[in-house]
Amino acid sequence: MNSARSTEDVDNEDLFAGLALQRQWDDKPDLDQLYTTLMEVYCKLENNEDVSEQQERLYLLGTRVKAKTGSFMNSWRYKMKHMATNVRVLKMKKKTVAWNIPRIEQNYLAKCKFYQKKKSFNEVYDKLGRIVSRLPNVKQLDSTASELLNRRIKIMTKIDKLKEQIEAQKSQIDSIYLLLSKE
Repeated sequence: MNSARSTEDVDNEDLFAGLALQRQWDDKPDLDQLYTTLMEVYCKLENNEDVSEQQERLYLLGTRVKAKTGSFMNSWRYKMKHMATNVRVLKMKKKTVAWNIPRIEQNYLAKCKFYQKKKSFNEVYDKLGRIVSRLPNVKQLDSTASELLNRRIKIMTKIDKLKEQIEAQKSQIDSIYLLLSKE
């Protein structure tokens, strides 16, 4: 009975070790640890009398390793395929950008030069227009002279009227002063 319990304990320990190995393999596959576990099982196979049971465990461990390795390789194959398509897409984008950037720069520079020329021509025409508009012609000179003469006459009449008003007010102030001084 004691020997039965000890074999059950060994079976449980192997089961726990297998579950721990499964968890570690699911988390992160470590081939060195897997190799050491396989070697431990192989050593137990040589030391134990129940060879068929150990062979079954070794076979199950081997099939599990084979399945995990296959799934691992498949996932990496899909990742590599995806990375290859991404590389192709990025290469095409880089090629189109490299092809388009010089043309965009040339187009932008051409537009800047065009607007600069247009602006400079407009500035020159504006300056010439201002200068020409300041230069009077003969008709403008005659009309300007007559306007200035009319303005001068109006201003002189206003000045004469103001002088008369000032003199009238001065005479009124003088008369008021005389009246107040007599009393």
